[in-house]
Amino acid sequence: MLYEGSIYVFGGYDGKARYNDLYKFKLRNKKYEWRLVEAEGTVPLNRFGHSAVVCNDMMYVIGGWNGHDTMDDVFQYSFLSNLWFEVRRIKGTRPKPRYRHSATAYKNEIIIFGGVDTSQKRFNDLFCFNVKLRQWDELSVTG
Repeated sequence: MLYEGSIYVFGGYDGKARYNDLYKFKLRNKKYEWRLVEAEGTVPLNRFGHSAVVCNDMMYVIGGWNGHDTMDDVFQYSFLSNLWFEVRRIKGTRPKPRYRHSATAYKNEIIIFGGVDTSQKRFNDLFCFNVKLRQWDELSVTG
């Protein structure tokens, strides 16, 4: 994801291990190198297939696969304070645990679509997470 002229990459899988590290690449830097971000707080567990989006000076990491289970957690990273924390006390109906879903941010909301669960069931649903209200809502669409 892109934030203030830098690309950020969180976690992933290299065929052997799953990661929970955060790297930054400054697009305007002539050195062209990735730098590990040494963040504090409650860092998400190792995962891949999660979604990560930027919304209001924060990066949100949603769901993913840890090698054993799909997850439905939401983590928030503050670019300003360099702190991670798990978003708890979420209102509304959470999406079922999933990975390989799509996500995008618009104003104060994160929209996720689809994904796959542990049994390889494919989802065709759409959810909205309001970052201010800390609330999930399933969106009903037609067509």
